[in-house]
Amino acid sequence: MAVVNDLYILQLDRIREKLRNILMDKGIIKDKDATLEELVEAVKETNEKNSLSSLLSNELESITDDEILRLRPYSLYGLTTLTKAHFENLTYIAPSTFYNCTSLKNLYAPNVIEIDSGSPYYPFRNTQIENLIFPKAQVISSNGYYTFQTAKLKRLIIPKLTILPATPFASTNMLEVLDSSITGWNNKQVNLKTLIFRNTSKMPSLSSTDNLQNIEEIYCLNQFVEELKKATNWSVYADKIKPIEGSKYEDLDWYKNEEWYAEEMSVWE
Repeated sequence: MAVVNDLYILQLDRIREKLRNILMDKGIIKDKDATLEELVEAVKETNEKNSLSSLLSNELESITDDEILRLRPYSLYGLTTLTKAHFENLTYIAPSTFYNCTSLKNLYAPNVIEIDSGSPYYPFRNTQIENLIFPKAQVISSNGYYTFQTAKLKRLIIPKLTILPATPFASTNMLEVLDSSITGWNNKQVNLKTLIFRNTSKMPSLSSTDNLQNIEEIYCLNQFVEELKKATNWSVYADKIKPIEGSKYEDLDWYKNEEWYAEEMSVWE
């Protein structure tokens, strides 16, 4: 027999809220007083694959839902069996959406516009994601710590991003490639090899030469190349600074020609 205490009631309330959110994302509005049984049945009716029971029992390994537009805070929090998630039309990722999805490696969400890194932070923390590719996204909170903290993140491709929140890669030391339009680099990443700046209006700044210990190539617009080679801290890496124009990174979707991307996409075949 379940022990009915405050914690048990709180857990039930969280399940009810999660189910209401699932239905709201599909355009179905249920009253706040709707029973748990009613909500479960309503979700089942909208889900042909009927993955609800797996979700609630923490046994869901894969999710593909191309109707969802927004994921709310903690919507998949702690789903430790989830290995891959496919959201074709997702536009918004809330704080802590994938927090503690400790088996999650593959995330496909090419139409995300906003990544909310505000309280309670950690949209991707404690996942196994190696590649985050957001061709259209911006980060909409400037104070969201650990925005891109994952245990295995190697490549972050987010070309429209102009401003990074504070310590976005804290405890993330596997990052090898960053493709963005940020206007400054203030983070120490010992494995970072390729840094791409696409900003057309401002030359990037570098807070310390110690931040790029193992950098191999730095790309910016041709209009900034010579100036960047002489700039404070950047001058140490003058021989590594190159124009984007004429390089393999000139096209925004350059990654589609990479072997690692083919491997990333093969899980959806």
